[in-house]
Amino acid sequence: MKKQKRPPQRPPAPRWLAAGLIALVLAILFWRSFLPDYVFFSNDGPLGVQNAAWLRLPAALTGMWPDLNYLGNSGGAATPSITVLLRFLLSPLGFAKFYALIALFILGIGAWTFFQQLRLTPLACALGALAMVLNSSFFSGACWGVASQEIAVGMDCLALALIAGSAAAASRRERWVRWALAGLCVGMNVIEAADIGVLFSLLVALFVFVHALVTADGAPLQRTLRGVGRVTVVAGFAGFIGFQSVLSLLGQDTQTKAGQWDWATQWSLPKAETLALIVPGLFGYKMDTPNNMQPSLRDAYASGAYWGGVGRAPVLDRYFDGGCKGQQPSTPGLYMRQTGGGNYSGILVLLVAGWMVAQSLRRQNPLVPREQKRMVQFWAAVLLLCLLFAWGRFAPFYSLLYQLPYASVFRNPTKFLLVFGLALVVIFAYGVHALNLRYMDGHK
Repeated sequence: MKKQKRPPQRPPAPRWLAAGLIALVLAILFWRSFLPDYVFFSNDGPLGVQNAAWLRLPAALTGMWPDLNYLGNSGGAATPSITVLLRFLLSPLGFAKFYALIALFILGIGAWTFFQQLRLTPLACALGALAMVLNSSFFSGACWGVASQEIAVGMDCLALALIAGSAAAASRRERWVRWALAGLCVGMNVIEAADIGVLFSLLVALFVFVHALVTADGAPLQRTLRGVGRVTVVAGFAGFIGFQSVLSLLGQDTQTKAGQWDWATQWSLPKAETLALIVPGLFGYKMDTPNNMQPSLRDAYASGAYWGGVGRAPVLDRYFDGGCKGQQPSTPGLYMRQTGGGNYSGILVLLVAGWMVAQSLRRQNPLVPREQKRMVQFWAAVLLLCLLFAWGRFAPFYSLLYQLPYASVFRNPTKFLLVFGLALVVIFAYGVHALNLRYMDGHK
């Protein structure tokens, strides 16, 4: 029996085409930002704050002193980053208008580069990049005003691209350069996103190790040692530029883990709200509703339309679990619920990703090569673990992770939904690639 030839690899789509497609979609969604009288999608980045004297660059690089109330307090120093560069290049008005758009563009380009380095079809690269940009976890976060997180994920995608492309590098020197650049991207991710950046840096480290096991030649021990060596190189260069941010995070671990549990897990995903990843708006939107709200706050939340439990103070959960719903605890400032946006993943993305995971488990006649099959299984494992950890205090899994050293400095298990979203879109891109080759190009 003759061995089947591999289907010919299509040439990659021009970079300008991918950039133009992403820019066009974002320009349509953010068209009001181009109007002179609008600042669109900038809830946590109000124009008044951007104009504050203590935020002006380059002076903020040497120290900041917010003096809005009384004498003020130390604001630290602005760390050199992509966000700081954008603030320096754009006026306060331009930054408020276009920060979210630019951050999502960086995310899309990073995703497209990663998929291209995985040697997926141009269709899979394009749809995967758009799915990354339009994933609710990323899009709503950027629009809410924390677009630095999306820049961080874009840097992680570039790091993954550098690692994925290292297998085809022409020389050992080129591979070392790729690993070093990947480390610098990871370091910038930590600077931009702090604890979320650390979570994604762990993901990149896992990918580096698994990628070496799956793609490298040699005995299992040799591949393991190569994986450890590559992780060390990436981590070393990441620490070179991200050391200050990591050090500031570790310095926050001053209380006991038990004392910080409520603080660290307030924003956990109730298990029932996992369905909102599949059904958009299943638990509503916006900040809150007057339901079960303290009487003094009901008018302020009268137009709210979210009735889930994300962001609820754990003391209120314990209060309601006790069956006493006549009166709420008198402690002021407690959130009944509070969330900035949805985490809807997209029904097409979920269907294609689910199909791809099922295909990766086939023992006979798989649709993808062994290497891609193993990587899909890796991303599926990341997907499952992140969902379990995102449940936070509503399941036992996060409590196990919480026992690790310095885990108590990371707040809000729902941040794992960002890693979940990345893993889901990667599997989706693999699925589009397989469908493209099988049913559109006719390869068997």
